[in-house]
This record gives sequence, C-alpha cells and structure tokens, in this order.
Amino acid sequence: MRKIIKSIMKRLSPTAADRAKWSWRKDRGDTVLRYDYPLTSSSVVIDLGGFHGDWAGEIHNRYRCSIFVFEPIAEYAHKISQRFTGIPTIQVNQFGLAGYRRTEQFSIQGAASSIFKSNGQQVAAELYDVLEWFEQNSIHECDLMKINIEGGEYELLDRIIDTGLIHRINDLQIQFHHFVPNAVGLMDAIQKKLAATHSPTYQYAFIWENWRRN
Repeated sequence: MRKIIKSIMKRLSPTAADRAKWSWRKDRGDTVLRYDYPLTSSSVVIDLGGFHGDWAGEIHNRYRCSIFVFEPIAEYAHKISQRFTGIPTIQVNQFGLAGYRRTEQFSIQGAASSIFKSNGQQVAAELYDVLEWFEQNSIHECDLMKINIEGGEYELLDRIIDTGLIHRINDLQIQFHHFVPNAVGLMDAIQKKLAATHSPTYQYAFIWENWRRN
C-alpha cells in the first residue's frame, strides 16, 4: 500500500519543469513578457530561429523597428520572406548564426528542427559566424536578440560572449534546450558568464529567459 501511495504522490507532485510552465502561463509569458521591451522605430532587433515569423511580426507591429530574421531552413525562410514582402525594415536571411561558418545537416521537425536530432527528413543548411556577420553588416548596437535555435544557443552564446559582442546587445531573449548533452552544465556556465555584463529580467528554466545589459 505504501508503494502505491508513493507512486500516486509522485504522479501528483509537480516537477520543477511543471512549475516553470505554470508560472510562465500565469505571468502571461507568451503574450506579455516576450514582447514588452523598451523599443522604438529606431531599434535594431535580431530574430534567430524565425520559423513562421510570428514573433518578428508582432515585434514589428508594436514598435516598427528594423528586424533581421535568420532562418536556415529554405522552406521556412521562403515563407517568412513572402509574409513580409513590401516591408523593407524586415530583412530575412536564409542561414543561421553560429560560432563558426559551415554547412550542417538539419532534422526537419517544424519549430523543433535541429542539428542535434537525427530522426526525420535531413536537409543541408548554412550557418554563418555571428562575429563576421555583425562586422560585415556594421551592427554596432543590437537592442534585442531573440535566440531559439534548438540547441545551437550554447555554441552561439559562447562565441558572442568570448568575442565581446555581448557588449553590443542590450536584451537577450533566450530559450535553452535540454536535449543537448550536458545541457544543464552548459546553461549554468553561460549564465555565469552572462552575469558579468547582463542581469536576468525574467527566468523560467528551459522555457524562456531574458538578460538585460547592466
């Protein structure tokens, strides 16, 4: 009987992940937190992991700022480009940003497409060095960078921090992903480095968090 009770209590007891999800919904994360930023029409926003362009579209509707969208999967990048045809302040790039330039195989799984997964259709896509792209496009200040790149965030953030690009970014909206090997350790290490220049304004483990420049 005791084992049965323990089993039932375990199923009823919320995990840390469950609590984070509940808090995120309660705090209206997907409708308020992800869009409430001190942006203006002169702001520069970078959207890494564009998918259908929903986040970029809402940010543009609210602030009319300049947005660079990055989507390495050709099918998705094409649809985003069509969606924003006639809006010169939204530039869609059919490649991703990473720690170094290369071609990678992506597993196509909708919003969860990733180089860290092997199941599903595989397609080749381009990744560019984030530092090279910033320099080539003369990006001296980024007001907001959204990072949702299905495991690639660890490599990318290490490059951004180690090269000093972090000093050019005001807000970093990040989704860390747990399926990458040693994800917790990698996330902890990056958060410790981020704390030297930025402070969290909201933080929901492996859901979304935002870091603002001190």
